[in-house]
Amino acid sequence: MQDLNNSVRLVKNKRTFVRFHVHSATNATYLTYALLKVQRGGNTVWLAPLNGFINVRPAPNRATLNDSFLFELPNGYKEGNVTLTGYLNPETNWRARNPVETTYADNDLQTAVAFEAVPPVNVVAYRLGYTVGGKTYYPGGWEVDQMASWIRSAYPLSTLNLWKRSAYWGQGAAAQGTLVTPNCTQVNNYLFIKKVWDLVTFQGIPLGARYYGMVADGGGFMRGCASNIPGWVSSGPTGPGTFGWDFDGSYGDWYGAHELAHDWSRGHANFCGAVGGPAYPYPNGRISPALNGNQALYGLDIRSLAIYPPTWRDVMTYCQNLWVSDFTYHGLMTYYQAGVVGPNRSAVVADRLLVVGTIDIASGAVTLEPLFVVPAAADVKPATSGAYAIVLRDNTGAELARYPFTAYLADDDSNTLMINEFVPYIAGTSSVEIEGPAGLLKAVQPGSATPTVNLLTPLGGEILNSTTVTVTWAGIDTDGEALVYHLQYSRDNGQSWEMVAQNLTGNLLALDASNLGNTTQGLFRIWASDGLHTTSDTTSAPFTVPNHVPTAQIVKPASAVTIAMSETLMLQAEAYDIDTGSLSDQQLQWASDLDGVLGNGAELSVAALTPGAHTITLRADDGEGGVVTATVSVTVVGDESQVPPPASEPVAGMSAITFDPLSGANSVTLSIDNANSAQPITWNATADATWVQLSATTGTTPDQITVSLNGAGLSVGRHTATITLSSPDTPGKIAEIVVVVDIPGLYLPLVIK
Repeated sequence: MQDLNNSVRLVKNKRTFVRFHVHSATNATYLTYALLKVQRGGNTVWLAPLNGFINVRPAPNRATLNDSFLFELPNGYKEGNVTLTGYLNPETNWRARNPVETTYADNDLQTAVAFEAVPPVNVVAYRLGYTVGGKTYYPGGWEVDQMASWIRSAYPLSTLNLWKRSAYWGQGAAAQGTLVTPNCTQVNNYLFIKKVWDLVTFQGIPLGARYYGMVADGGGFMRGCASNIPGWVSSGPTGPGTFGWDFDGSYGDWYGAHELAHDWSRGHANFCGAVGGPAYPYPNGRISPALNGNQALYGLDIRSLAIYPPTWRDVMTYCQNLWVSDFTYHGLMTYYQAGVVGPNRSAVVADRLLVVGTIDIASGAVTLEPLFVVPAAADVKPATSGAYAIVLRDNTGAELARYPFTAYLADDDSNTLMINEFVPYIAGTSSVEIEGPAGLLKAVQPGSATPTVNLLTPLGGEILNSTTVTVTWAGIDTDGEALVYHLQYSRDNGQSWEMVAQNLTGNLLALDASNLGNTTQGLFRIWASDGLHTTSDTTSAPFTVPNHVPTAQIVKPASAVTIAMSETLMLQAEAYDIDTGSLSDQQLQWASDLDGVLGNGAELSVAALTPGAHTITLRADDGEGGVVTATVSVTVVGDESQVPPPASEPVAGMSAITFDPLSGANSVTLSIDNANSAQPITWNATADATWVQLSATTGTTPDQITVSLNGAGLSVGRHTATITLSSPDTPGKIAEIVVVVDIPGLYLPLVIK
């Protein structure tokens, strides 16, 4: 995300591109070259453009990637103060200036930029399963990875640490009876319970981590929501729907980014039905204050190099065609730099009661999750005094304690208030009451007996190396009340416990072993509650969970490539370890069989490979004997003239055009080229809708046409068309451009929160 004034702040060690915008001073188009000099301190590197030769036009279009030279900064030049100098049509040892110009005094441009540090951001992502009509639905693990990729690309951070978990919500007490799709308030309550227990008993995940629940839409669409702004937990749906503009296989990526942004303090941008957020500075929820000129902001997706024009909308709206504005970007960056603050553990330790549920505003009806007493717990969520109260009473009805609290409005338009409280427990409590402004709303009054529970298997001494682990237990309540269970897991013989399943009924759980990190000192602990009274039992002796070999693959380059010497090569890996989560940079090493060790990290940008055929090897080492490798072939040639040109085919400067009548954006300049820019070809263009007008339908590359909207007679709503480019010189090869317009009079919300 950037304008021509370089006003958007840069993040240290985040993948960073430089676009060198150039134009010809005549009405002609010229095929030529450029270089970029990058200086930091006493170090200098010269970079070749990623897109090689380009056709320099009289009126280039910033929405077209190849209307500018594109460079990527290598490692070592994405921190501190950096000076960038672009040189157009330079003279080098392998090319004379071409074209010859009358003066070269206007062929270079310099700017200085600065990079700011942003701390790592931490997310625990849950894939939550449920059953409808006899079929069980889970999100794909790849959908979690895709959400993480979207956040890493769009948001102002360089390190996103991810822990992947899974749970079956349908087995929970909240889902008894007819199993239906959970709603986001229920999911958030589920995650909040886990978050609090983990804060109290588990040190394996940073305090400030946010918990996100992803729910597949196969059995029904679950609208997303966050528990608070800022908050600890949020959830949302995922599935293959396109919403008319998102064609990468899953909408769970930007949807999850929207909900997590709430956790990271961002309110809505109040457009297309979104409400409740701060004043948003740009018209119609656009990502940019202007459509043209130096202040016009364009987005660049660093994964695909797709460019998003100023007419795209901010991810915190409910609109279509979403990216991130500088308003949201800077707000997130400021919040991250403050440390993505999480709850603090108090020094005071006491038995505490976890009270989680909802209040229906219209009826006053209260629904509570089973109450559990957490023994010897630090306070992690002091109550904010308000109009509601949690009241503890003994068996005579005498009041033992009263805890006023504020019930916050749920973020799902359900007219529901949230109860998320963690209060001191008083021995001798026989009932727990929820009071509202008008008096008693709910009373929990279990029998006087404390239940008993015995963890039966594993017994201890086993090696648990299957994909699922069966845990069994027996629970008894002499009052005859149904019991609800939580299950914790320890990797250190009981020093630290992570909640791995909760709100269980019955006496057996087939636990997904991907939730269990390796250990030789493993224990399970089962907790039982009759609705208030709580007890637990622990595995008799430690068991073993073998070390898991990490998974790792090279994402970029996806296949063998040939690049010019001094061109930046992006090396990007996706790597994960069940035992530790995201692998640290030091656990991921890149090496060349010609140049030796290149560096470390999930992302490594290098620009100093020697000419020749390289085998690049990624080595992922978990430090406990688990090692996996992957390789890719990279050929480095001496200069751009030796890079094999791509095969000829018509290419469009953009893959999608969005008209925005409210902003007056009713025409777009479309660049048309041959993929082999040095070879002109004839092009033809057609549009499959009469409301799309083309200024020309044939010509010779390189070329430009104007695509205009003729909206007369179009009904209110969203309309989609396709422009097809073809060439008689390249039979069978076409390029398609999707054209979209929303005719005002009806907002088209994405039903997100």
